Amino acid sequence: MGFDVESADTAAACLDAIAEGSVDAVVTAYELPESTGVDLVQSVRERFATLPVVLSPADGSERIAGKALAEGASGYVGSDQSPAVLVSRLEACLAERDSPDEETGRYRNLIQTSPAPINIFDEDGTTLWGNDAVVELLGLSSRSELIGRSIFEFIHPEDQEIAESELAEIVTEEIATGPTYMRLVRDDGEIRHVRIATAPGRFQGERIGQAVAVDVTALRTQERRLERLNELLAEWIESETKASIAESLVGAAEAELNLPVTAVLFLDEETGELRPVSQTAGAQTHLDNAALLPKDGGLAWEVFLSGDANVVENPGDGILEGEAPVEQVYLEPLGRHGVLVVGADAGECDFVEILTENLRAMFDRIERESLLSQRETLLAEQNERLGRLERINSVVRNVAKGLVGASTRAEIETAVCRELVDTDLYTLAWVGEHEPSTGAVRPRASAGDERGYLDAVSISADDSETGQGPAGRAIRTHESQVVDDTLTDPPFEPWREAALERGYRAGISLPLVYRDSLYGILNIYSTQPEVFDDDEREVLEELSDLVAHAINAIESKRALVSDSVVELELELQWEASAYPLVEFLEAESGRTFELEATIPAEEDTYRIISTFEGVSPDAVEAFTERTRTVHSVQLLGRREDACTVECVVADDNVVFWLIDHGAVPRSLTLSHDSGRLVVELPAGADVRRFIEMLAAEFGDVELRSRRDHERSVRPRQTFLTTVENRLTDRQREILETAYFSGYFEKPRRRTGGEIAESIGISQPTFSDHLRASQRNLLELLYEDRTVE
Repeated sequence: MGFDVESADTAAACLDAIAEGSVDAVVTAYELPESTGVDLVQSVRERFATLPVVLSPADGSERIAGKALAEGASGYVGSDQSPAVLVSRLEACLAERDSPDEETGRYRNLIQTSPAPINIFDEDGTTLWGNDAVVELLGLSSRSELIGRSIFEFIHPEDQEIAESELAEIVTEEIATGPTYMRLVRDDGEIRHVRIATAPGRFQGERIGQAVAVDVTALRTQERRLERLNELLAEWIESETKASIAESLVGAAEAELNLPVTAVLFLDEETGELRPVSQTAGAQTHLDNAALLPKDGGLAWEVFLSGDANVVENPGDGILEGEAPVEQVYLEPLGRHGVLVVGADAGECDFVEILTENLRAMFDRIERESLLSQRETLLAEQNERLGRLERINSVVRNVAKGLVGASTRAEIETAVCRELVDTDLYTLAWVGEHEPSTGAVRPRASAGDERGYLDAVSISADDSETGQGPAGRAIRTHESQVVDDTLTDPPFEPWREAALERGYRAGISLPLVYRDSLYGILNIYSTQPEVFDDDEREVLEELSDLVAHAINAIESKRALVSDSVVELELELQWEASAYPLVEFLEAESGRTFELEATIPAEEDTYRIISTFEGVSPDAVEAFTERTRTVHSVQLLGRREDACTVECVVADDNVVFWLIDHGAVPRSLTLSHDSGRLVVELPAGADVRRFIEMLAAEFGDVELRSRRDHERSVRPRQTFLTTVENRLTDRQREILETAYFSGYFEKPRRRTGGEIAESIGISQPTFSDHLRASQRNLLELLYEDRTVE
């Protein structure tokens, strides 16, 4: 069958052409000048009841189709259908026009040829007719299963009320409704989501309803997934770890997001490898990690390095094992965090990309917040540490003030312990003394929450188990020792139970050392573990040095000014010694050393005048010049095998050792393997301990004699104290140097210029200081006659 085609620009022109009687059928667009195709259908039906009219809009919809059907259109052809389809429908319309039941044929043709599911029902909702598309939508095998059944049999129970309301509007009030979203229940029980537009109409003189449906099940599934994803995003905003987000995603992936194979891979920063942190059961069963994870050729690793997504369209060829319920595998990079692996049906790319972008953003947020939290925590810790160190420095300042007024070693030890525990930083502080003969460490002073701890424990510095703790190690090494946690540190085992009972969780032992002389051990305990960091340790070490120096000063002063003294004559013997002077005497038999005088000089040095026998002056001078502790040397007198020298010395010296330990050397004679020493100790000094320390330092020591006596004193103060008050340090140094250098002898052994040069001052300055010191001594002798 062929057609002659005439065109009309407007609906009016079309109606005029039809009136002329030469038109067999009309095809109209929807958009017309000053009207629509539906208006034209209505006008044609009013004047030409049997003329076929087919609506073919450029942009159609089910609502337009419903309106056209309601106004009596004979057919509907969408813009996406071919011209052949349009021709076929025109032929069918013309054939039905000539059939006995023209109206019925027209409606059936309209319904049947529409690609959209269309259902015709009466005012009770009983189906009168439906096309093949609606039969398929409802899961029926034939149209006969549909006709005569109520539309409410296929509407979801929760949507029945909406359907009843719209049926009343359509049939009773002849009002078009929709589009309305509702759920249909197929014969097999499957639920389909549809969008329905309805319109009233008349069929063979009866009121009818016409419904055009669009299956939006896939769209609704996608919407629900996006809604669930939004809910997950709201949950993830509150999450604090990437792992918890990964677990949340995997928990929803299979049941709610229709992603049965999902795995989140994180980069393990320790090993530098990708590893699954969370995955669905389907991923555990079907993903082949050997194809995904290796750095050499692993698909996930390649995506991680490149930052480009990869879609595996045939995953069964190597990435999936077994019968996996997916069509494709998506590998999505998660930035520096790792890779997302998703197995799903084809066409899920957009949703997977949306999921990936949100997941990556959440991981970035957590990382930023974690970094910020770490910085805030670090800042808080630093502020806390600074506050703690300031309080410790305050303790140090208070101790320093207390040391100024201390007159005994016991006062110093008690003051430092008390100041340490008067803050809330430490719970116990005590000072112990090491006994070389037994190795034991005995408490001398303590303060704080002690509760019998020092009586309950045994501490030593020997090789036994009780000598392996912090105090014992500090005594042996002369270095501070820290116990970060008394609960876990193995060396603290012998004292753990007693310490934990009293709440001691950390401790530090600080040797009180001055010029390599040990005056005891300061032990401090805290109720908090791991508090003695490097900064705090450094401050406390400075405190221990201050205390040791103060004890040394007290002991030295006590030895010098004590009225009652103990004079000891000691014989020394050794096989080897680390002191340079002893090594020099051992180098050749017959060499001897005799101490003539010891004069305190500036900057912690002493001016020592001594006589060497059995050795040439040149050898003595060479020895003193190469000795590290000798700052300067000058020969005062010389013979062929003997000489008298003046040396300014510091540290690592026999004289220093004696003075640091509270002894005043009165005479000292040394040979290559033995020596004789006479010292004075303050009355009440621990003679046995002094001898033990001397033996530990120099070798065998034998006490030859001991004599307790009173130094000659004046009623008001000792002569030495009087001299100290009358003379400046420089005057005393110059006077003693001049005296022991033979300046006052005749003939003089040294001139004023030579002495001034050895001290490092000019001769006029030397003369001024010497005259001032002589004047002070003469005033003491002649003017202070009230002193008896």
